Amino acid sequence: MKDSTVEEIMSLLEKIEFSENEIKSLVQHFASSKYYTDLLTHAVMDRSLKLSRGFRILVHDKNTQCAAVISRCQIDNLARFHGIKLYKGKEYDYVYNFMNPQSKFSDLKDPDGKKLSDYHLISFLEKQHSGIHQMYEEFCGYAHLSEKNLKACSPMDIRNINHKEVAVFSPEISSYDSYLNETSYITLTDKFLMVNNILLDELKWYFNERANCSDSRNLSSIINN
Repeated sequence: MKDSTVEEIMSLLEKIEFSENEIKSLVQHFASSKYYTDLLTHAVMDRSLKLSRGFRILVHDKNTQCAAVISRCQIDNLARFHGIKLYKGKEYDYVYNFMNPQSKFSDLKDPDGKKLSDYHLISFLEKQHSGIHQMYEEFCGYAHLSEKNLKACSPMDIRNINHKEVAVFSPEISSYDSYLNETSYITLTDKFLMVNNILLDELKWYFNERANCSDSRNLSSIINN
């Protein structure tokens, strides 16, 4: 990689790590009062930090295919947390859905009767954060074997010869992104940073509003009752 490319990627990775530290700093809000909805929030924060650290390691290791899958998981994390806004006044029910082992999340419905599918949650998130839906679709292409995996593997050229498609490719395979365009690293890392920053904003919103959520009693009092 060019030195300028490496510097830009390193700068973005540092910003991602900074966003992780910002998320960690929000843990202090759990100290004074613990609400039922904090159970979901705690899980979201914990998972987001693990995913984010894993993403940084994978980019350093030149494994963007796995990093892209983690990006998809982080958007899923964000979308399910953002989904609590669908349950305004009924936040307790939303959190209970996550905790109930008998419930299949995709079969659950929001207060308007719509199933809580990934598509529904991503579409709801898109209304507030434009562009997230397209990003999610892009990363889904890495979560499942698709043309994106073909394009990211060793050099392959599909040519049209005598009206027939002929694939010309190297038999070499690699566990590293040996042939990936350098700008792909920058684009992927920048998008992950964007997701982290949106999640950080959503978490700050939650801690400002959680006392107004339904059944916002202290968690210990709920358990004791």
